[in-house]
Amino acid sequence: MTRVGNRHSDRRPMLRGVPQGVVLGTCLFSLYVHPLITLLNGFAGVTADMYADGLFIVIKGRSWEDAIPTVKMVPKKLHSWSQENGLAISPSRCEAACFTLSTHTESDHDREGKRPLVLFGCTITVMTMGASQTTNLLGIGLDPRMTLDLAATKQCAATSQRISQLRCIAHKEAEPSPHDPRTLIIGYGVSNLLYGSKLI
Repeated sequence: MTRVGNRHSDRRPMLRGVPQGVVLGTCLFSLYVHPLITLLNGFAGVTADMYADGLFIVIKGRSWEDAIPTVKMVPKKLHSWSQENGLAISPSRCEAACFTLSTHTESDHDREGKRPLVLFGCTITVMTMGASQTTNLLGIGLDPRMTLDLAATKQCAATSQRISQLRCIAHKEAEPSPHDPRTLIIGYGVSNLLYGSKLI
């Protein structure tokens, strides 16, 4: 049973975990993976953070060659930690991008990812600035060359799409029909929209 103030959920016998979709699940998961974030942030030139179950890792280096040892080491640490703690990584959902300060470096001309990253046995294309396909973070395109107007336009389009989807659900024109609309808004609408707004 989950209790918030004087409100509580229905009782349900649970041997482990929490029902999917409840706010408590996200909080407990964040606490559970916090040691992983601490571990990754302890390496020089590495910054890691999470949003829900989405992990992103930033590795800094003076050049591609300078960053390669860390790029190879971090996934190994991630794999070891996830195995020891009963979590699975989905290589098929992983993306990688290379950002450079200059627009005239050799790596910048590797538009379509000729330097792949091997992650857990899967080959992941490393996209660079100006590539035909850009890397996304929670649906937000990561492209430092994007202007504010273009970024705002894309975010407005995404917002309109989400509003339309929520209206369909509210009018029972489409599934799912949520038992708790507030949970849907917090988990699906507000969090994503606020996150996208902060990025731009």
